Amino acid sequence: MTDWIARWQEGKIGWHKNQLNSRLIEFIDCLKLSVNACVFVPLCGKNVDMLYFLDNGFKVLGVELSELATRQFFVENKLRFSTKRSGKFVIYSAKNIDIYCGDYFDFDASMLSKVSAVYDRASLISLPLVLRAKYAAHLYAIIPTD
Repeated sequence: MTDWIARWQEGKIGWHKNQLNSRLIEFIDCLKLSVNACVFVPLCGKNVDMLYFLDNGFKVLGVELSELATRQFFVENKLRFSTKRSGKFVIYSAKNIDIYCGDYFDFDASMLSKVSAVYDRASLISLPLVLRAKYAAHLYAIIPTD
């Protein structure tokens, strides 16, 4: 995953979009999420769609390997944040959002117990082909069954 870190450092993040995903707006109601529901955003980077969730009364739980991407999300969106270490992760927190900075594959089911939905805008396609099946299998293993 050192390639992932290098790509963020070099600004080679072609998968990142600075505009809100229109499909998110179109289909969000299909999820029937209640206010304060928590949405998990794996490999979240500095995804601006997380702001949409926050602005609409949802909580966000993200995981991102790149500390640069995580920090940029908070700074670019003028969100005051704090950090704390928890196991293998550094958690960046602001009102209704926690981004765990560390390896997605170290995330476990206990961390997602309060999650109501998963949102993947482009994390799967940003991964090399050889990691995509592993990513999907891990996600399936850690998301709540209900």
